[in-house]
Amino acid sequence: MATKEIVQSYSCARKRDYMTVFAICFFFLIVAAELYLVFFVPVQLQRENVLQKHIARESVVKLLDSLRQQTSGLARRTSKPSNLEIHLVSQVLDDYAQYARNNLEKLSLEELLELIELVKPYGMYAARWNRKQFIFKEEKIPPQRFSGDLEKKYNL
Repeated sequence: MATKEIVQSYSCARKRDYMTVFAICFFFLIVAAELYLVFFVPVQLQRENVLQKHIARESVVKLLDSLRQQTSGLARRTSKPSNLEIHLVSQVLDDYAQYARNNLEKLSLEELLELIELVKPYGMYAARWNRKQFIFKEEKIPPQRFSGDLEKKYNL
């Protein structure tokens, strides 16, 4: 039979020191991190999709408002024939804005992204209008030439 002194000197019993406490805390920390990855990361990713939809809604409204502001400012500064082109685009943007405000909550993320892509080219038009490059050109028709042709045709 082993004596008490031998059992105490060769025993595997550990004392409570700072390394033991650190190892136990580290173990529980790793288990908690694994539980977080298993349960809470999928929930966070699902919430991120909701946030992405909210961000898309806000960007649609912001883009439409900025384009409407640009076109209305350009319409006030340009001459009358060019103003008609800007007025046409301004009306289209107003219709898009009204549709977006009425149906913003009902639109899916894909529809919101499609609406953004549909409205973006109007920003390029506004940039071209700032450089006085319009799609429709104002043409002056000389009335003398046409009146002469009409006189010859109808013997007037």
